[in-house]
Amino acid sequence: MILFMSECKRVLKDTGTIWINLGDSYNSHTWANREDKMDKKQYNLTKTYCGRGGNKSLPNKSLMLIPQRFAVRCVDELGLILRNDIIWASTNKMPESVRDRFSKKHEFIFFFVKKQKYYFDLDSIRQNVKPSTIERVKYPRFNEDSKMSKGLYAIKGRDYGDHSKGANPGDVSDFWSIPTQPSSEKHYATFNTKLIDKPILGGSPQHICPKCKRGF
Repeated sequence: MILFMSECKRVLKDTGTIWINLGDSYNSHTWANREDKMDKKQYNLTKTYCGRGGNKSLPNKSLMLIPQRFAVRCVDELGLILRNDIIWASTNKMPESVRDRFSKKHEFIFFFVKKQKYYFDLDSIRQNVKPSTIERVKYPRFNEDSKMSKGLYAIKGRDYGDHSKGANPGDVSDFWSIPTQPSSEKHYATFNTKLIDKPILGGSPQHICPKCKRGF
C-alpha cells in the first residue's frame, strides 16, 4: 500500500486528492505461525479473503491499528498531507462471533493531498439544514462587546457560519453512515458506490481550464 501511495503521489496533480478506505483486523499468533508452514501465495490469499493476519511482534488478539500505521507512514515517509480521517459506520456489518470484546462496525477513510492548495468543492457536498438553523446563525450568541462575540462575527465574515448553502458534512457528523452493498460475488459485503460520492463530487472538478489547467 505504501508503494501504491508513492505511485499515486507521483502521478497526482498538485491540486489533486487521494481517498483511501481501510479496515482493521486483530492480531493472531496462530496465523503468524501458519505463514512459516503454508505456501506464501496460499497464505496471502487466505489472509485476504478471511480478513485475518498475524504479526509475531504484536500481542496476540491485539487490534493491529493498520489504518493508523498506514496513515502515519504516508505522512512521515511520503510527505503527504492528511486532511481528514473519516469514519465509515457500516449499518449492516456481519455479526462477529466474539464474547470478550465489542463487535466492530466501522472502517476509516483517509483524505490525503500532496500540496497545501488543492481543489475541493465544499458546495457540491453540503447537507441540507433546517430553516430554523439558517435563521439562528444570523443572530449573535454573546454580548457584542465580548471577545468571544467578536470572534464569532469574524468567523461569519469568512462564511464559516453561513448555512444558507447547506452545512459542511463535518458540522453534522464526523462519520458516514452507509450500509455495505449485497452482491452475488464471493465476498459477502462488497463496496458500496455511495461511499465514493462525496470524494468524487468534492475532489474532482467538472471542468479543467485548457490554459492554466485549474479545475472549476
